[in-house]
Amino acid sequence: MIEQLLKAQRAGKTVFGKEKVMKLLQSSGVEEVFVSATCPAEVVERIQNFCGLANAKFNKLEETSEEIGIACKKPFQISVAAVVKVKEK
Repeated sequence: MIEQLLKAQRAGKTVFGKEKVMKLLQSSGVEEVFVSATCPAEVVERIQNFCGLANAKFNKLEETSEEIGIACKKPFQISVAAVVKVKEK
């Protein structure tokens, strides 16, 4: 499943971080959300609820936050990431 996240990142369609993802979910600007295996349960539950309201696909990854950060070539851990919707012109 992490391959989908990496593909979206290469296309420049990802955002990282709980707060950014939550804001985008509230405006229905997200197609798909990924959370790490080490993401706190209360955060996972909250994001899962918002995904349901925003009709966004929810994915719980097997990788830890640190592993996702490394895979995405970021100098920080990633607990929550999202694929943003592309705005049509």
